[in-house]
Amino acid sequence: MIVFLSFYPDELTERDGMMQRVAAIDSMFSGHRRLYLRVSLKGYRRHTVTVRGPVSIERVNLFIHHRYIDYRLREASCVYVHSVLNALSPLPYLWKFNHKTVLDLHGVVPEELVFMGRRKLATFYSFAEWVMVKNCRLVVVVTQKMRQHFLTKYGGYLDASRILTLPNMVPRQVLPPEPRCERAESPILRLIYAGGVHKWQNIDLMMGTLRQLATVREDWQARIYVPENAIFEVQEKVDQACGGSRIAVGSLPHSEVMKEYATADAGFILRDATLLNKVAMPTKLVEYMNYGVVPIVLSPDIGDFPMLGYRYLTLNDLFDKDKLSPDRLEEMRAINSRIMAALCDSASEARHALVSLLDGSDLRLSPGSGVDVAGVRVL
Repeated sequence: MIVFLSFYPDELTERDGMMQRVAAIDSMFSGHRRLYLRVSLKGYRRHTVTVRGPVSIERVNLFIHHRYIDYRLREASCVYVHSVLNALSPLPYLWKFNHKTVLDLHGVVPEELVFMGRRKLATFYSFAEWVMVKNCRLVVVVTQKMRQHFLTKYGGYLDASRILTLPNMVPRQVLPPEPRCERAESPILRLIYAGGVHKWQNIDLMMGTLRQLATVREDWQARIYVPENAIFEVQEKVDQACGGSRIAVGSLPHSEVMKEYATADAGFILRDATLLNKVAMPTKLVEYMNYGVVPIVLSPDIGDFPMLGYRYLTLNDLFDKDKLSPDRLEEMRAINSRIMAALCDSASEARHALVSLLDGSDLRLSPGSGVDVAGVRVL
């Protein structure tokens, strides 16, 4: 049985980037018995159990259920920790099972907390990260840049033989002829945004750009999809942006948003030039490029994509019709499609390696295992 320290991915969390990663890993082990164990320092005073086929979802308290936690981790064939966010509470137990523990880092949590101004909390998670990286059997990262970041940060405790690069990927989609033709023949520039409204997603900057765009051209429309509880807030911003009927705000299930991508030309992903983004592989960016949506970026330095030569638009490009011609956009889509095909191949190799490692007795990679995207060459 594999024990995952994480929430269980379901329809309520399908739009969250972190949970999409959890769901992708879960799908690789559908034939295994799995336990999703959520450990709390204060909550879950009552042990709850939900069973879904081969999956058991349990919530426990670190102090009240300490013997049960120890028993469950002891009987596991592998303990898979999704992010240091899920490592802090059960940390006292994890060191005992380092020979079978996998840490999927997801991102740079302590640095992200510092960026959010939560320095005290960042200190706790820095300690948890250090303990986990030092003691776990295998570290999983999403990009080559993230791999290098942690090799540099923990050079005395971590080496390449304990790191696997597994890109964030969603199933690639080939557009049917109708959406392809609709997109190519439309005289309207169709923009899209699908995501949350956190400060780091720069919603206000996007609205300011749309407000400015409305003063210089009329041949565009924008669709903005956010969580239901954010619709009112975003609609107020739209009203202030004077976009009128050109900007639509709504909320859709993840599967429906994918259909909207199919006819969009370009999509906003306005991330600042911080370490958080320089090592990341945002699920939204992957989805955009999978569906032929050209990303509109604030900083192009996102994960491994600059190294791979991806094509993107800047905010200023939206005011230059030559850069938004159908031929130019189609050329950018074609290049990005080739990059995504190469990344899919790389991710497939990494998934195979991870399954083999977890099914075997030795959770260790050999140097130069060939599953990192550094070997991807597209252009």
